[in-house]
Amino acid sequence: MIAGFGVYGLTTGEQNFACRYKLIVGSDSGEEVEVPVLSSDVDQKTRMWRLIFEGEMIELQPGITLTIAMRLVCPTGQTNRLRGYYGNGGSNYKTVDNPHKELFEITASSLSNNGTGLDSGLIPTIYYYTTS
Repeated sequence: MIAGFGVYGLTTGEQNFACRYKLIVGSDSGEEVEVPVLSSDVDQKTRMWRLIFEGEMIELQPGITLTIAMRLVCPTGQTNRLRGYYGNGGSNYKTVDNPHKELFEITASSLSNNGTGLDSGLIPTIYYYTTS
């Protein structure tokens, strides 16, 4: 059960922004959702903000692909350019000792067209629960 994901905040510090995301489960594409983010909600130590889905969590069956298409945008009416922190050169999740390291296979997405991918990106964490 996928409950949400982490998002890196902005390098500009005290600026509010919005996170737009769309979840694609298998070939079913959900609606784009925009969530406002206050700069005070971003953890200043990790530079991350926790996006937890409202309503039901996403239940994934084995072999079904989940794509998270996400971008940071200015609040409505503002046209500032946003620069966010991003992960770079982190550990592959399968090398981190944890009981669920075989649960996911993380792969590149053809929807990534801004230079982010498996080696660097804006989504450092996926929040999930197992139901076993």
